[in-house]
Amino acid sequence: MSKRAAFLTAACKENVEDFLHFIQLHKDKADPFDVEEVVQEMPRDQRQTLWGKLASLLHDILQELPPERWEKGREEGMEVESAADPKHVIAVVEGVTLVAEVSLKVLQDGDTYSALLEITDRLHDVLVSLPVSEAPLQLHIHILCEAWWKKDLKEKEKFGRTAFFISLQKSFILKKPGAEIQRVWSLHDVLLSLDYTSEDNKQIIDLLLQCFHRPIYIRNDDGKRFLVFLFSWNVDFIWVIHGTIKNQLEFYSKTMTTHIMEIYFRAWKKASGDFLEQIESSCIQDFMQNAIFLHRASPVHAKVRQIVSYFHSRKGCNKVDKMLYDLYRPFLWKALTAPNFEVRANATLLFTEAFPVHDPDQNNQNIDETIQKQLDTAMSLLDDPHPTVRSNATLGVCKILAKCWELLPPTIITDFLKKLVMELAADSSSPDVRCSVFKCLTIVLDNTLSHPLLEKLLPTLKYSLHDNSEKDKANTNRKVRILETVEAKPDLALAYLEYLFSHTSTREKVLALGERPLKQLHTILGNWRSVLYTHLSSTTEDPKTPSVETALKVFMYYGRLGAHLQHNSSEGRDYLLSLEHVAAWVAERVLPFLAKRTNDDEEEEDSEKSQPLAAQITESFLTVCRDVLLVGLGDETLKGHILHLCSLTLLSDAGYLCIPAVLPILKEVADCYVPEDNNQAQDNQGDATTVILGVVANIFQKIIELLARRLRKEPEEGKQLCQSAVPGLTGFLQVAQTWDRAPLSGVFSTVFAVIVVEKRHLLQKITHPEEVITPESMEDMPPLSGVLLSVILKVPAVTRAFLAEVSSSLDSEAISSLNELAAVLHVLAVIKHTGQSKAGLKSAATSVQQQLYKHAVTSVDSRDIQRVIYESSVKTLNEILDL
Repeated sequence: MSKRAAFLTAACKENVEDFLHFIQLHKDKADPFDVEEVVQEMPRDQRQTLWGKLASLLHDILQELPPERWEKGREEGMEVESAADPKHVIAVVEGVTLVAEVSLKVLQDGDTYSALLEITDRLHDVLVSLPVSEAPLQLHIHILCEAWWKKDLKEKEKFGRTAFFISLQKSFILKKPGAEIQRVWSLHDVLLSLDYTSEDNKQIIDLLLQCFHRPIYIRNDDGKRFLVFLFSWNVDFIWVIHGTIKNQLEFYSKTMTTHIMEIYFRAWKKASGDFLEQIESSCIQDFMQNAIFLHRASPVHAKVRQIVSYFHSRKGCNKVDKMLYDLYRPFLWKALTAPNFEVRANATLLFTEAFPVHDPDQNNQNIDETIQKQLDTAMSLLDDPHPTVRSNATLGVCKILAKCWELLPPTIITDFLKKLVMELAADSSSPDVRCSVFKCLTIVLDNTLSHPLLEKLLPTLKYSLHDNSEKDKANTNRKVRILETVEAKPDLALAYLEYLFSHTSTREKVLALGERPLKQLHTILGNWRSVLYTHLSSTTEDPKTPSVETALKVFMYYGRLGAHLQHNSSEGRDYLLSLEHVAAWVAERVLPFLAKRTNDDEEEEDSEKSQPLAAQITESFLTVCRDVLLVGLGDETLKGHILHLCSLTLLSDAGYLCIPAVLPILKEVADCYVPEDNNQAQDNQGDATTVILGVVANIFQKIIELLARRLRKEPEEGKQLCQSAVPGLTGFLQVAQTWDRAPLSGVFSTVFAVIVVEKRHLLQKITHPEEVITPESMEDMPPLSGVLLSVILKVPAVTRAFLAEVSSSLDSEAISSLNELAAVLHVLAVIKHTGQSKAGLKSAATSVQQQLYKHAVTSVDSRDIQRVIYESSVKTLNEILDL
């Protein structure tokens, strides 16, 4: 009797033990019996007979012991013999579920599946009444219902709804719900078949709103896609979602709020018709109004501003510009002249940030007139009677000048700057306004086009830099007054420092003051590390503590001032030693915050705040170190300390965030040892150079590993990380290619190996001949390979060094399998299409040729994957050799 016939015979109550034996054989990996294979080989009529017999078996077995009695039956089985053994019943149900699952996979067009529907229907009833103890069976029936929905079969709505509902519930209770959230997203279309107004769906709606309370949904890529989709389910659901988010906004961290604003923006971008109108009026415009009319003391005001600012940052495309113009028009201009100064101040921030607020559909003349009116409005806000409005207007005007300098008429630019420098910098009624001028002019300085004009105007500020605020003068307590003048306005002091050190003449005068006062300043700046650590370790924000942005600036100035002082020092290395102490502080006090946190919600929230800040602090310090190395101040000891910190950073759980800052360090260290000729390179071997460059090569290898890992775990984040690493990779490989021997020559071995492995992995996954396609550009390559090749092909010398490594690896037979050789040829094909390094390309291709013909495939089956890969490789090889 054939396997098919034997299995068909076993599918009944009378032969149920044989049926269970077949199921056990299927589960036994060592046995060749496979249920899916057997069902697939059955003719159509046999499959239908099988389903009918299993439907009867399932009906009979469930009549003996329904699911609601399974738990009770187990307890009774301890004392008295029951009519049916629960373990036996569950085993039969599991077996039928398995057959139903594989039957769906092999279901063909034209199959009559009414008996299979009956089985699935009964299993669905089992699912909704299963005791908690039967989790494995629940999972299999859940998968069956999900598959039924995705197959688009009869009564799919019922099964899809149940599968979706269970996945939604499980995503809230699992410790690691990532896979379940992915399943929720894959089933999101189920919602389109549900009636939003039906009482039957109220429980699902409550769960959907709960998703906006869950950080894992808001952060997870699939979770975020799902939340965006919910805005398109039902128009009336939009304001319910918005209300839920507003109620939760107070408890979102800054990072979570960033995710929320992305969700709103993506939902708006995808919307059309009534959905678009509802999102704009009920959500975006509501946030705009709250950003203006909420008190600044409100716990949600900063979050609302953050969300609105995100929409402002997306200006530049007609759809966004038109939306901002339409939504602001009813109330923004009135708010700028409102009696309440706080409303005017809030409106000023929004107006200047969104500038210009215009209708892109108007003709150019009307747009110019609108912008001119808005510039006049901005000028009038600088004269507002309340200092808070004037301070905000100062900030806003400086942002407008920095952003639109090239577009504004010179007379308008001059009028604005004269107003700021000549009048507001000397505003006797408000120290805050004066302070704003100093702080905000640095924003204008970021646009280099402003420098010629500001060089003429800034000297007039020198008398303002020594004035004390009126509130300082009025204070009779000397201690408090000192605190006011030194600590209350650190941003003003930083703006002054930046001005002094960014111009050669003023910098030389400061450094000429002598070591004692400058060493004292250096010490004071160094003490601000405690402020940074307070921000890192505290769970609440203290309004009396200086902002983290200010503390980070001070931290960087500490390092840069030390570099200036070391450069001016005739002997010793005191200031290099201070940098080494900071490196140790970062390693001991900052890097622990880059470690993973537990799943505890409170710790997770803390981690969301502390991890990015820890990365910022580390990156800031590494940037200072890079600058110190760049100007040639780093000795061997300092380089060793810095490289050790880089290694520790990358070993931290979130150390990958600092990769863009580590790469320039590697480049500068390696650059210190670039040989002028081969003799010098040989002389360098055997001393400390070899050790340091060996560390550099190891750190680079770790970076490549981390990039590959992030792409596997979080593809979107990984792609962004790779792109941010491109400048650093480019600089480092340019230096590395100057070495033709160890240890830096190993860098290209690392790059080549990761590209081959990534491409080989894709080739191994190919299941259809049509998938064997030779790439033509970097975009056709896997993500990391594409980025690395884009860097390699930027500089001809780097391209030549890479191709030399390709030839060397092939000649040593380190690359030998067909898939590896095909991967190499795909890389060479991409390089061929750029037209670069033809000689190096042909040399590498010749090395491939010597290996490839060992893999000639004799199979006559044109569908054989290895045969197709081989033939494609030969074709690509010949195209390269014919260049």
